[in-house]
Amino acid sequence: MAEDLCSVPLTIPLRGSIRTNFHELPIQIEFVNGDMLAVQFLTNRADLRLTFISATDKTGKSLDHQSGNWSQWHFWRSLEMPAAGEVIEATFAIHTNLPFTCFVQPHPKKAK
Repeated sequence: MAEDLCSVPLTIPLRGSIRTNFHELPIQIEFVNGDMLAVQFLTNRADLRLTFISATDKTGKSLDHQSGNWSQWHFWRSLEMPAAGEVIEATFAIHTNLPFTCFVQPHPKKAK
């Protein structure tokens, strides 16, 4: 699957959660802890990943505080919250999950 960007306008404050479909995939969008945008797949398909891209205000200014947590199927992202009634645009990507394995081996000690 090629990367697909999804953008959604959200009026602040968001009252409850939104359940919808993007590219025929069930998604839930809400805010947690007051200022964290939380988006998650409502499926656990091993071949897909959900990634935060941006959140902007009406002028295009980034609201991203660059902190949060994430996994393959969800993210929470801390945002600078605009005033009540303002609309932000949240953008995320639904894309192919590329699993990999990383092995760490100690450096061999140099002979003395």
